[in-house]
Amino acid sequence: MDLHITQTDSTIGYILVGLLFALTVYIFIVKRKHKSLIEQLDQNHDIHKNILDVIDDAVMLLSKTNEILYINPTMRRILGLSENSTEDRLDALPEVQYKNKYVTLDRLVKEEHKDNSKTLSFRNTSFRMQNAAKTRPVDLHINHFKNGQYFIAIHDLESQTHYEESLLKNQFSELPNKIKLQHNLHKIYAKVHMEKVRFALLAIDIDNISELRAIFGMKQTDNLLVTFANFLKRIETPLDYSVYHISYSGFILTVNNPKSLDEVYKFAEKIQKEMVGFYKIDGVNLHLTASIGIASYPESGSTHTLLDSAYKALSTAQKEGYGRIHVHWPRKKNNYTELQLHNSMRKGFENKEFEVYYQPILDSKTKEIVAAEALVRWNHEKFGLIMPNVFIPLMEKTGFVLELGRYVLKEVLKQQKRWDFFGFKEIEISINVTLIELEKGGFSDAVQEELKNYQIDPGRIKFEITEGNAMSSEKTTQKEIEMLKKMGITIALDDFGTGYTSFSYLKRFPADILKIDKSLVENILTKEEDRRVIQSMIDVAHHLGMKIVVEGVENRQIEELVVGFGCDYLQGYHFSKPVPAYEFQEFIRLL
Repeated sequence: MDLHITQTDSTIGYILVGLLFALTVYIFIVKRKHKSLIEQLDQNHDIHKNILDVIDDAVMLLSKTNEILYINPTMRRILGLSENSTEDRLDALPEVQYKNKYVTLDRLVKEEHKDNSKTLSFRNTSFRMQNAAKTRPVDLHINHFKNGQYFIAIHDLESQTHYEESLLKNQFSELPNKIKLQHNLHKIYAKVHMEKVRFALLAIDIDNISELRAIFGMKQTDNLLVTFANFLKRIETPLDYSVYHISYSGFILTVNNPKSLDEVYKFAEKIQKEMVGFYKIDGVNLHLTASIGIASYPESGSTHTLLDSAYKALSTAQKEGYGRIHVHWPRKKNNYTELQLHNSMRKGFENKEFEVYYQPILDSKTKEIVAAEALVRWNHEKFGLIMPNVFIPLMEKTGFVLELGRYVLKEVLKQQKRWDFFGFKEIEISINVTLIELEKGGFSDAVQEELKNYQIDPGRIKFEITEGNAMSSEKTTQKEIEMLKKMGITIALDDFGTGYTSFSYLKRFPADILKIDKSLVENILTKEEDRRVIQSMIDVAHHLGMKIVVEGVENRQIEELVVGFGCDYLQGYHFSKPVPAYEFQEFIRLL
C-alpha cells in the first residue's frame, strides 16, 4: 500500500514537471511571437515613413493643437521650413482659398469637416502661408480623425502648370509656338466676326538660314534666332501685334484691328529695314534679310483660310528673291467658264480639292451643340475657293453630283470615326442629298454599304432633301427615304417655306424634321406677318410629330424670338459659320 502511494506521488510529480516545462515553452514562444509582431509593426511603420519621405506630394499629420506629428520633406519645402528645422508646432497655419476667401486649415476642418469618415477634397484651389502674397495652385485633401488629429495631403500643381505652359512655347526663344497660335486664332477669329474689324497675319522666314548655319554653326545660328525673336517683340509701332515662333526660322505676327492694309504693309517694310543690321558677330553687322507674306481680313478672303493665305504669300515672296514682301489677294470671281470647271472636276476629286465644312446645330433649350450640317467647298488649285451654288448645279447637269454625294458621305463617316477615336462628343451630321441621287436608284443600298464599312450607327446620320425636290418626284423619293428610315436614319425636309408644299403632302412625307429656310427668318424682327408665318409652321410641324430647325439665326434677337415660338433647334452665323473639321471639333471637345 505504501509502495503504491509512493509510485502515484512520483507520477503526479512527473506530470507537474511536464506541465511546468510546457508552460515555460509556451510562454517563451508567445513572448517571441509578441516581440516579432512588435518588430514587424515597427518595420511597417518605418516602410510607410520612408515611402512618405520620398513621394512628390506633400503630407503632414497635425495634432488638434497643431503640433507636427509627422511632416515629409516636400511639405517642409512648401511651408518654407528648413530640413534641419526642429519646430514641433505650426504657429502660422497655411490658408486655402475657399468660397472666394482664404481660411486657415484648422478653421476649414472645424467648419466643413463634420463627418470624420470622409476625406475633404479641394481640387485646383490656391494655397498660401497665412497672409502671404505668394500663392500656389494645389489639389488639397484633408482627413480629420476622431481624436482631433488631421492628416493633410497636397498635390502641387505649380510644376504641372509650368510644364503645360512650356508645351506652348518655342524651346529657343520662349515665344508662343504654333500650338498656342492655333489656339489663339480661334478666339481672335470669333472676335473679328463679332466686332467686324480688320485683322492681319504676317508670315516671316529668315532667308538663307541653312547657309548661315553651315557658315556660323548651330550654336551661333540658334543665338541669332533668339536675338531675332527679341527684335520682333521690340519693334516700335502703333499697331497692336503679337509674335509667335512656329518653326526653326519661321515666325507669325498677328496684327489686331489695323486701320488699313497699307498700314500692315508699312509695318512689314519697317521690319525689313531695321533687321538688316540688328545682329553682330565679332563687332561686325551681319546683313540679314527675311521674306514676308501678308494676309489680311477681309482683303485676302475669309478668316478660316487666312493662315494658309499668309503662307501662300510667303512662298511667293521667297520665289521672288531675298527680302521680299508679298500680299495675298484672292483671285477674281467668275474668271472661269463652266467648261473649265467641268474639265477639272475629275482632277479635283483626285487631288482632294473638295473639303467638307461643318456648321453647328444647337438645342434651343440647352444651347448645346447636338448636330451639324455638312457643307462641301471646292478649293480649286487654279481658281481658288468656289462656292457650292456655283459648282453643284453644274455637277447636277453633268452627273458628277453622284460622285460628290458618295465622296461627302465617306468624308463625314471617316470624320466621325476620327472623332470617336479621340473621344469627341457624338453628334448627328446632316448631309444634303439631291434629287438625282434619289432618282438614280440604289441610293439607300450605297448608304448602307458605307455605314457598314465605317461601322457608324445609322442614327448619327441625317439626310436633308429640299422641299422642291421632294415634291417633284414624290414616288421615287418616298421609296428611297422609307428605306433610309428603316435603317434608322433621320430625314429632314430642307428649305421649308420656299416652295409650295401643301399640308396634305406634308402629312404624307416621311420626314422627321422640318428646316425653316433663312429667307423667311431674316425679316421677322420687322415684319409681323413673317413672325405669324413662322409661328404657324412650328405649330403645324409639332402637331404632325416633327421637330423644327430654324436656319439663318444671325443675332440674339432672332434667337430669342424663335425660341419663344417653340422651335427645337437653331442654326446660323450667330453661333458659327461653316468651318473646317479641325475648327469645328473644338466645339465638341469633351473637357
